[in-house]
Amino acid sequence: MSEIWLRARFLTHSFHYRMPDTVAISAVNPAVPSPLTVQMALLAAYLREGERGKAQALLELLPLKVRVRPPRGAVIYRGIMRYVRPPKDAGDLDKNTGAGYKISPHFREFALLDGPIEVYVLAPAEHHKLVAEALERIPYLGAKDSLVSCQGEVEPVDEPPSDCAVALEDVDLSELADYVVLQLADFEGRERLFPPAKGKQKAQDKALTLERLLPSQRLKEHYRLGAYLIKGRVYSSGNVKVFCRGGGN
Repeated sequence: MSEIWLRARFLTHSFHYRMPDTVAISAVNPAVPSPLTVQMALLAAYLREGERGKAQALLELLPLKVRVRPPRGAVIYRGIMRYVRPPKDAGDLDKNTGAGYKISPHFREFALLDGPIEVYVLAPAEHHKLVAEALERIPYLGAKDSLVSCQGEVEPVDEPPSDCAVALEDVDLSELADYVVLQLADFEGRERLFPPAKGKQKAQDKALTLERLLPSQRLKEHYRLGAYLIKGRVYSSGNVKVFCRGGGN
């Protein structure tokens, strides 16, 4: 089956994405979404508009190979947010104020980006229009307050550039370069997502479905965390970090 690399450029005003396995109360922002986030966003783009048939067709193509190229640079800073939680019952009141809605502070890292985030997806040639259309419809990557818009049309390219985020096992470490190390997530291999029909029933019961994409229904067997490297540097001063991509224009 022939495949095509598709490139989409996403513009955003401020970007927030919590690196997997970092605590929610003080989330770390790597300024680049994970391959898992991109694929989830593709599916959500169709589901949000009620196009379950297209979402199901896209689901059956998973996992897709995804490469994400960070912006040329980013200024990452910490901001404080106030989380408001409704009471569980009539007696669930704040001990200090007696209020029914509890307010707790959370810290988030936000990034101001210099240039677009580029997303590359390797799509089967016969289904490339399905993937391209989903890419063009993505409204956010990561957190819902990280609104993005696709710049121009999704276009085919020969291959992603070398300064994309790449899994550690795929990096040629013999090349001299400055690297930033991130922990990002991706889907497991196809047999973990869609076990063979003749396999064990217990494994088949854990097959990935659209319903299992919901936060309360997700199965840990479908996802994996890994170390990713990006060519570039991070400079830190107080609560502010500056990321500079390396290895490309």
